[in-house]
Amino acid sequence: MGIFRINGIVGKRAPTAYQLIIEELREVNLKAVKNVVVAYDPFDERAVASRKFLELLNTKTLCRKFPEFAAKTQIKCDRSEPTISFDLSKKVLFKAGNLSTLEMFQLYNRHITPHAPEEETQRETLSTKAMRKGAKKRAMAKSKKGYNIQLIDHLYNQVPAFTDIFDEETWYIFVACFVGSTIVIAFVLSRFITIRPVGG
Repeated sequence: MGIFRINGIVGKRAPTAYQLIIEELREVNLKAVKNVVVAYDPFDERAVASRKFLELLNTKTLCRKFPEFAAKTQIKCDRSEPTISFDLSKKVLFKAGNLSTLEMFQLYNRHITPHAPEEETQRETLSTKAMRKGAKKRAMAKSKKGYNIQLIDHLYNQVPAFTDIFDEETWYIFVACFVGSTIVIAFVLSRFITIRPVGG
């Protein structure tokens, strides 16, 4: 009978991609960035990770923490590679065609977060009781933040993406049918509805 040697802790699971994204998201500092422009073609499958990156940047937690930060979307129709442009003192561009959402946050924290200005230390004037109360509130807020991000991710996965419903051909067919049906309904209603001037 052979002998099997097992190294490490049995039953310990490696962190999922979502858990790694949450860890990176906690380290994100947007103070060095004036705005972010995410440019992508919605019909390009490579744009999924960029759209997820943009969605996580627009969470309420980050918007409250960095109110001066602005994230914008630029829609393209040329099947080009998605890009993410950061406006610092100079432009920083991510070519995101082959990047996952996790890799985007890792690159951001490696190259952009260190440029954020250091916060000034303030003197603590709270009593011991108030300090304990503040620590408790921070712990509750941190737990709520993780829950909010998890809830957003769950809702995002439940809603089908634009490219899951339409491709280029079915989108044109849908638009043609919608316009045609609108014309037919307007024509039928014009036979039964008469608009008269007031007082006429």
